[in-house]
Amino acid sequence: MKAVIIKNILTPYEIARFNLIHEKLGNNLLVLFHNQSEVNRNWRLKFNDISFKYKALPDIRFKIGRSDIFTLHFNFTTFSELKEACPDIVISGGWDSFASYMAYLYCKIYNKKFILWAGST
Repeated sequence: MKAVIIKNILTPYEIARFNLIHEKLGNNLLVLFHNQSEVNRNWRLKFNDISFKYKALPDIRFKIGRSDIFTLHFNFTTFSELKEACPDIVISGGWDSFASYMAYLYCKIYNKKFILWAGST
């Protein structure tokens, strides 16, 4: 089974989780990120520890308000990236992003499974 996970950014605490999912899927995982990082995150990533395939999508950003807490990312290549990857299942790590909406639309059009995996309320 081929799977794609769509997340906002690569975080150090998710590398082991994604590596395990990648291994369990027989090396058939691609993780697409809205962006490489956020301005309010200073992660120290250990890129040598990453075994899964990943890609930071090109984006257009809109900062909401004066703080750097919330930024909207518009990833206009999400649909084409999914079409190219041709996954059996798409797991969206959020419900409030343009990329998530495009992933849902892709799954509806191509009759693929869509799982919403979100940690917000």
